[in-house]
Amino acid sequence: MAKRYMMSGGMAFTEERDMKKLEKQAKKGWHLYSFAPLGYWLVKGKREEIYYKVDYQQSEEELEDTKKIHAENGWTYVTSTAHIHIFRAAVEEAGPFFRETPTTSDKYKRGKQQLGTTSLLTSSLFILLAFFYALFIDTNTPLALDMSLQIALILALSFALPSTMTFFAFRAKMKQERKKAEQASARS
Repeated sequence: MAKRYMMSGGMAFTEERDMKKLEKQAKKGWHLYSFAPLGYWLVKGKREEIYYKVDYQQSEEELEDTKKIHAENGWTYVTSTAHIHIFRAAVEEAGPFFRETPTTSDKYKRGKQQLGTTSLLTSSLFILLAFFYALFIDTNTPLALDMSLQIALILALSFALPSTMTFFAFRAKMKQERKKAEQASARS
């Protein structure tokens, strides 16, 4: 099975743009298979006109109910990561796509809550490892220990940085949504 990686702009930033990119890839015969770190895995298949949509659910029970509702409207479940779920439908078979999440701000709130913990843990681990490395590494440290700590630092940073950036993106989006809501209510 031929496989290809496609970079994501991040669901907090470019959800609609990512779905459009996936739709373009499906026309070329590359279909979403699963989420990948900072992107998606695509597999080679036949060229099709497909819509992709995202849904957000917290629990497995909610997800199972959502899959049934979407299936009744021609949508097929593709893949998930955490509370983010992607569905697809052939253009000619796509019925309405009902989201359980009532507002955009709810979506950002859920993402922020989930990533807040991940961001805190991974950033704390990175800081702890950096502190340990600075205190205990000197010219007499065995090379294996030095290399192991460097690798651990790089791994911790590779998880801490994206999760922290996405967490702050969710915060910024929530702030924008609040301002829009305030402006809308002020106009009313």
